[in-house]
Parts: sequence; C-alpha cells; structure tokens
Amino acid sequence: MAKKQVWKRYNRRMSAWAKGVLAEALDSVCTQRQADHRLVNAAYTSQMDSVTGLLQGQRVADKFYRVNGDVLQADHNAALNVLRRYEDAEITRFT
Repeated sequence: MAKKQVWKRYNRRMSAWAKGVLAEALDSVCTQRQADHRLVNAAYTSQMDSVTGLLQGQRVADKFYRVNGDVLQADHNAALNVLRRYEDAEITRFT
C-alpha cells in the first residue's frame, strides 16, 4: 500500500514538472517570435460544434461528426472553438 502511494506522489510530481517545462518552452518560443501567448479555458472545446457553438455532434478519432451529417477535421474544429473561447468575455480561464 505504501509503495502505491509513493508512485502516485512521484507521478504527480513528474507531471507537474513536465507541465512547467512545457510552459517555459512555450513562453521562450513566443518571446523569440514576438508572438502573443494567452491562456483560455479549453473545457469541451473538442466536443463543441464550431459552427453552432453547441455541444452537438461527436468526435471520433480525427473527425468531428456534426448533427446534420457534415464531417469536420476534429483538430481544426477544436482550434476554432478555442479562438471563439478567447474572444468570449463571459468565460474566464477558471469558469
């Protein structure tokens, strides 16, 4: 039992460390390219329809199937939702 707790703590620390390294690398690249880096609340962005803005449709692998039968590329759909989320003043990062 104690060994399991040790591994849980180790995994949690490694995950936090990796997130920190990734954040530093992203900040460095944005500084070098003079790009603006903003954080948004990404909840449900891969499950929302970017055309209607509703939680309709289904993501399967790299495709997003809309309710009306259209098929979108899932990553592009999610990216449009993230952009919309950035422009939405009602949804904050920790909403």
